Formats: sequence, structure tokens, C-alpha cells
Amino acid sequence: MEERILVIENGTVIDGTGKSAERKERVVVKGTRIVFVGSGIEIPSGAEIIDARGKTVMPGLMDCHVHLGVVEPRYDPFNPTYSNWLMALTRAPPALRVLYAVKQAYDTLAAGFTTVRHGGHYLSPPDVVSLKRGIELGLVRGPRVIAGNIITATAGLFDIVYPSTWRRGPDGVERTYAIADGTWEVRKKVRELVRDGTDIVKTAVGGGAVVEPEQEAWRNYTLDELEAIVDEAHAFGKKVMCHCFGPPGTKNAIRAGVDTLEHGKMLDDEDIQNMLKRKIILVPTFSPYSPRNIETNRRAGLPEYFLEALSSVTVTHRETFKKAHHAGVKIACGSDITGKYTPFHGENAGELVDMVDNGMSEMEAIIAATKNSAEACNVEKYVGTIEAGKLADILIVNGDPLSDIHILTDKEKIQVVMQSGKIAIDRRN
Repeated sequence: MEERILVIENGTVIDGTGKSAERKERVVVKGTRIVFVGSGIEIPSGAEIIDARGKTVMPGLMDCHVHLGVVEPRYDPFNPTYSNWLMALTRAPPALRVLYAVKQAYDTLAAGFTTVRHGGHYLSPPDVVSLKRGIELGLVRGPRVIAGNIITATAGLFDIVYPSTWRRGPDGVERTYAIADGTWEVRKKVRELVRDGTDIVKTAVGGGAVVEPEQEAWRNYTLDELEAIVDEAHAFGKKVMCHCFGPPGTKNAIRAGVDTLEHGKMLDDEDIQNMLKRKIILVPTFSPYSPRNIETNRRAGLPEYFLEALSSVTVTHRETFKKAHHAGVKIACGSDITGKYTPFHGENAGELVDMVDNGMSEMEAIIAATKNSAEACNVEKYVGTIEAGKLADILIVNGDPLSDIHILTDKEKIQVVMQSGKIAIDRRN
């Protein structure tokens, strides 16, 4: 059977490489892949034609920092307030969390995000990998999932979020994360995660300042332990994403050679220069700290200490981002969406708005959410740009996001979502 040929024509193409947008170019897709981008080619006989006149054709968006599987209070009749999210999480059986993840994955795809990197929590490593494979097999619809799973120190950020009175097994509360201490133990846990299908190893170098009694300056892993995690992951060709708010952990993470710094709200000039030297990508995750979301969460009843922690991040976070961006640090898009508080899955594009509000051009934000994010996810050979040979992850947008980035937050403007050559979402009618 011949592969289907699809031609998108007459649109303005943003290819994600950084090249200026081109009007009235053709994008030819054969099967799962892009085979031609440009003008001066005849339309193949029997090809399906999509007329994108007056619309923008661009790569599928990517979110490098999501958390699928949380029991969202807005959908939980037994726990309708945000302040009960942790109880809802621990009460819900793993199968229910997987079902939440399926819905959240679809909501994300429907918003134009064709790839996400799962940042651990809420789902066990086997469940994350199963979700990824279920989407690949077409059993459920969702973005391509880069399966990230957590390795944490005892009393580290990802362990201390759970009360000490809750029973922990050998691999965290209900195996939603792996606990390991010491260089050889962390190496073993990395090997186990890789064996079980993990694509990206996640860890933390300090606190998150969102649970009591934790402090954001508390060190998690030592430099030796971090270096062991990075070395072991890199030996398998896997990247390491690292939660990092501020000193002293930041410098250890950079010295250890992690691949992406998540949040990075307190980088100094030395940190920025060393990130440039080591080609470490910053994933700023503005969304939880956006003033509009903090106010929404206040009305919803989130604990005041939590809101104060989020608010305290805002000013330093913006200043740090602007310095890093001005210096040339590579930025990728990551929203840190969970669904336990706003924003919710499917509202991921608000992250691009926040990046533009904090000094990026619209084109830079789009590149952050496409090409740069593909690099952060270790899939730049396959997706992230509209180029011949890449998988056909393509959006057709009714409007020009280069003149108004907010367009990408309006799902009705995302008329077509194509994933690996198949039209997954079609709002043309």
C-alpha cells in the first residue's frame, strides 16, 4: 500500500530553525515524514491538499516539564478544593492516576503540544512508560511522551513532600520515585530506571520551598552523587534534568554536567557563564509563578504558605531569566503543569506568553518551544523543526503568533494538529 501524500500550501511557514517566516511555501508530507519544504515543486498526483491561506504553519509545540497523573481537584467530587491535592494523590489508586494522565495527555495534544517531557511524580516509572507506549500504539491519544523519572536523596525534595508518617517502600511512596543515597546506590537506581524504559533521569540539588518544613537552600545530593548520576545516565545516552532553585545546589549541578536546569531562579553571573561553557539548557517554568495563576490559586483556597513561596520566586526568577537570556543561554519551554493548581493541562501555551512578557521575542519563544525543546528532550534528530526528513509534527494556526503570541493559547485557533503525519486534531469544520 502506497504511503499517503499530504501537501500544505499557501500558508506562512515558521520552520522553527530561526529562519524568517516564509509566505506561500509548500510543505509536503509522505507517510510519517516531511519530504519537502519550499516552493517550485509540483503537487504529486493523488496528494491530499490542505489550503492554509491566511494561516500559519509551524512545528508542533513541546513542553519539557509536565507532570501527568495528578488527581485534579476540579474533577474530584470528593476533594473539590486545591488544598487537598496531596490527600487526593495518595488516596487515589495507581490505575485512577493513569486514567487522569490519559485525559491530561489528550488535553495537551488538543492544545497543539505534540511532545512532552514527563518530569516524574504521580505516576510510577512503569506507568509512565506504559502511557508512552499506549500513545505510540494508538491505544489512546496524546503527545509523544519523553518518559522522565525521578531519583532522589532521602529527605530530598521529592521525598520530603510526603509526610514522615506515610509508609515508604524501597522506592518511594507507591514507587512514584526512586530513593538512593551514595554514589554506588545512585548508579544502580539510574541503571534500573533505564532498564525499565526511562528516557530522561530527573533529580534535584535543593529544596522546592513549597512544603513545610523544607527550605529551598537545603542541599539534596552531594557533588559526588550528582556526578555519579550524570555519568551513569550519559553512559546510556540519557540526559539529566535537574530541579534547581538557587545556591548552593546550582553550582554543584552545573559542575556535575546536568543537561537542563529546571526553574533556575537564582543564577548568578558565574553560573550563567558556566552554563554557556557546558551548553546547559535552562527550562524556566514561569507558569506556576505567574501572578495571574497565583491569584487564581488564592481564590481556590491553596495554603497561604504555598502561595507565599510561589510569590517569593517571581521577582528573582524574572531577573535571572532576563540575565540568562541576554547572555545567550539556550532556553527551552517547560510549564511545570501538574493540574493540582493552575494552570491546568491544555493551558501549556501560557508559558510562551510568559517568556515573551519577560523579554523574548515571539520568534524566540516559538524556537524555545520547538527546536530548543527537542534538544532538551534528546529528540532533535526527529522533531522540533519543519525540515525534510523530520517527523511531520505540524500545526496550522488561524492567525499570526509572531504578531501576537497569545494566539497559541486559544485552542480554537489551533485548527490542525498533525503528529507523525496523521491529523490528530482537526478544527477546520
